[in-house]
Amino acid sequence: SAANVNISNNIFSGNSSNTASGATTMITSSGAVGTAHTISSNSVTGWTWNAVSSGAFTGIAASSTAAGATLNINSNSFSGITYASTGSGAHTYINFNHGASVADNVNLNTFNNLNVNTTGSVTFINRGTTSMTATGSLSVSSNSIVTAFNKGLAGGTVTGFTNGGGASSPNGSTILHNLNNFSNITTTGATAITLWSDADGPGGGSGPTKTISNNTFNNVSNTGASQITGITHNFSGNGTMVTANTLTNLSGGGVILALSTGTSVSGATSTVSNNTISNLTSTGGQINALQTGFSALITTGTISGNTISNISTTSATANPVFPLICSGFGVTTNISKNKIGNVQSTGNALAGSVVFGILAQTSGTTYNISNNLVGDLRLPANGSANNLQGISIGTLTAGTTVNLFYNTVYVNESTNAVAGFGSSALSASTTPTLVSQNNILINKSVFNTTGLTVAFRYGTTSLATYGAASGNNDYYAGAPSANNLIFNDGTNSDSTIGAFQTRVSPRDSASISVDANFLSTTARPASGDAPLDANFLHIDNTIATPIN
Repeated sequence: SAANVNISNNIFSGNSSNTASGATTMITSSGAVGTAHTISSNSVTGWTWNAVSSGAFTGIAASSTAAGATLNINSNSFSGITYASTGSGAHTYINFNHGASVADNVNLNTFNNLNVNTTGSVTFINRGTTSMTATGSLSVSSNSIVTAFNKGLAGGTVTGFTNGGGASSPNGSTILHNLNNFSNITTTGATAITLWSDADGPGGGSGPTKTISNNTFNNVSNTGASQITGITHNFSGNGTMVTANTLTNLSGGGVILALSTGTSVSGATSTVSNNTISNLTSTGGQINALQTGFSALITTGTISGNTISNISTTSATANPVFPLICSGFGVTTNISKNKIGNVQSTGNALAGSVVFGILAQTSGTTYNISNNLVGDLRLPANGSANNLQGISIGTLTAGTTVNLFYNTVYVNESTNAVAGFGSSALSASTTPTLVSQNNILINKSVFNTTGLTVAFRYGTTSLATYGAASGNNDYYAGAPSANNLIFNDGTNSDSTIGAFQTRVSPRDSASISVDANFLSTTARPASGDAPLDANFLHIDNTIATPIN
């Protein structure tokens, strides 16, 4: 054993192998280290397999650091790892294990223009199944792909960071993932991509506080049908935040899940805020841009300030699109100040092909959905009666209350020509109590044959769970007609605000029905890569209307 081990400033260049098998590790440090374990500023600038090889490759492998020691793997670089022909071995560029750790830092490492022709899996940073103490900290920050990364053969997975699964760091420990940039990734065929995954924590109300912030994942593509996952975390503890991340230009032939939280997160608060998710494109699967799972171990979960735009899927199979899908995010869930626009599902008329701007469903006690902007949603090739919805309140646990305040929804599908097509600005089931106040709910979509263009669609004729305090809303569905409706409950239809007010009285007595003068109704900017038009769904206050 040694108190300190320092492996730094080494260069590994111009190496090669002529064998068809056998593992390769460039730097390995497995002796017991008592105080400080440092592997920094090393450069792996060349390794070539001259034969077709199944051998695995590891750049840095660090283990056996003592519980109270620090581990630093910083500022290492990797480049020139190539095959003269092809291979099938797995690659792990940084692999570390540190049981009962106090302070680990894996920062500022770079992966430079790697192009690897292997069918095996590639993992950039792998943290083994090891756990911190209650005062431990882990930083995985400012790591990056430089120029690009290409995995030229189908098979396996590509992972930016993973903690390996099974790690169980307790309350009090902290994890920081900050300013990583893993962009310009290209894969082919059956190669699943997970950019950043942290499942450290024992669950059951305990887990590390995680801050996943300011990371960039841009221009990630896969020509095959495998899933692309952006950021995912689970088993996280109190105060966990996923904030100010950018996930853009993710494209593939399968499911895309840009940002998700698991069902075993815990604590008084958990937050997903101020993330930018845009330009997601799939030619063969579902897209969930931002997804949260229900955890009764969170007191208050908050989803706020996220911008989600420019999403499109085309598939011969059912291709639902959910920009924001919340299956609960705590006992109380706050969904506020999110902007959602330019979202489209095209390609087929199957029942499972839907676009719901915000979907709240499954579990929770109280939902506060407020000050969101939702619009520019399109479903041009589907003839279902209600597969296009601005805000969708799904089936929730009986006794749940949904407070829907100050949201602006604008639905305007203009090209659909399929018989039966209908849509809703707001569609709500009746298992929760819905209290709706001060919302602008406008639906100017086309309808076809028996289809209905509805501002407010309700799940049943009973109004028992439509909250008595509901009111001061703007409902508009075009010129009143048998197909342009303020309200529909599956049996009854109201095409005028007066008829609706009579039906729901004394609720909505001060509600109105006027078209809004928006500065912009399209989420698509005139030029550049801006995620949303700056004036999207902003009211033009120079024109006096009852809305102002």
